Amino acid sequence: MPTMIQVTPADAGKTLAVRAGELIEIALPQASGTGFRWSLAGDSPALDGVSEELLAFSKMPGAELLHRWTFRPATPGILALCFILQRSWERSPAQELHFTFDVS
Repeated sequence: MPTMIQVTPADAGKTLAVRAGELIEIALPQASGTGFRWSLAGDSPALDGVSEELLAFSKMPGAELLHRWTFRPATPGILALCFILQRSWERSPAQELHFTFDVS
């Protein structure tokens, strides 16, 4: 079974070393009922098997959700990902998080 690297907002702006074949899980907190939603900006052909899920810990409005992506880097090299927190009707994101992976 492949190793999984778990990434949180605290890792934004850092370069993380991963090996080819390792799984990367990025988990970002999100509040329900606010209209804000995290999304992966752009498209990266360097990713295999991207899965995305939204986990709810409570049914109360405004409760914290966890937006989670799992993927495997397809090729060695530098992989840069940007996640944006934005309401669908607004032009500018409220927040951007940049993650860099050095895939060997």
